[in-house]
Amino acid sequence: METQMIENGLRLAGAMLTGLVVANFVAARRWNYADNLAGVATIVRQIFYVHCAYIVAIIAALAMLCLGWPELLLQDGMGRVLSGYFSLFWLSRVIVQMTYYDRKLRRKDRGWDVFFLAVFFTLALIFGVAAYQPWRPYWKSEFRSVVGHWSHCASAACGFPRCWDGKIIFRVYRHWCASFGGRIRSMSGAVMFFSRCCCCAMADGWCRDRARR
Repeated sequence: METQMIENGLRLAGAMLTGLVVANFVAARRWNYADNLAGVATIVRQIFYVHCAYIVAIIAALAMLCLGWPELLLQDGMGRVLSGYFSLFWLSRVIVQMTYYDRKLRRKDRGWDVFFLAVFFTLALIFGVAAYQPWRPYWKSEFRSVVGHWSHCASAACGFPRCWDGKIIFRVYRHWCASFGGRIRSMSGAVMFFSRCCCCAMADGWCRDRARR
């Protein structure tokens, strides 16, 4: 996917986030925050308002970043980390709305319920693409070097013939790329992927130890 298309998607996310900022003020009047919080302790009411203000400020700042400087979210390092974080952030918001919010109220306002679910899921998708797409060439090159090192250690430690190195590199590298490029998009795929990372790291240590002996 071209970088320009991802930047346009981030600008769309910025417009959606701006709408969420406005929606927070509308919600305060519709659900009558002031009257509903009148009977609670003063500190609880103050904490609620401070939390709301800071959440709105963060969403507004993210909206400005997406609208004005979307390319920063595609750069190496912190930009990609932020994109990945906000993808998980908005995806968790979908899960919270579907599992925690009052179902009777959701059925009563089904139109708004579906609308906000679509908004949150779209935001998660956009930030997920921004985080995932630029990483792919990096991970492929890294896996090629890392898997090559591990297969060389295994060959040296276990006495494999020299000609096996290329076959091991190819098979393991292809398996890892398929795992990262395909199943990593699901939660179970992510768990399996990082489990393989841990297993290979332990195998690397074992191979190094055998090679020293």
